[in-house]
Amino acid sequence: MARHTQKIAARIPRELAEELDDICAREGLDNRSDAIRVCIEQYVEASRESLNTNNIILNVPNALLDTVDRCVKNGLARDRSEAIIIALNLWVNSSMGTYVKGDLELLEKKLAEISENFRQKKNSERQEKGLVR
Repeated sequence: MARHTQKIAARIPRELAEELDDICAREGLDNRSDAIRVCIEQYVEASRESLNTNNIILNVPNALLDTVDRCVKNGLARDRSEAIIIALNLWVNSSMGTYVKGDLELLEKKLAEISENFRQKKNSERQEKGLVR
């Protein structure tokens, strides 16, 4: 089945054209048209996916990001963004479920447990560094 295409002309700075040629060579693309087609397809797909969403910037500890990458590698998500959205959704739903059930004692217990684990870890690190007797 023949693919119907439409020709689009565009002017770009020479430096950008040279970078595009480098990308074609590195990625094994036949020509600039193939590279531009891939870019446009990816841009359109990203725009389509971003409907009804907001972009945020956040700092994620490297160890946690390594775990996210392992989840992606194991097929639990398509990419980092999807993995983080899944985790955030689970956390929000879990938290909301706790509040909806009115089980604030459970939430307080869990927070106290997390807080105590954090304190113990910090104290252990300080002891290893010789900061505490």
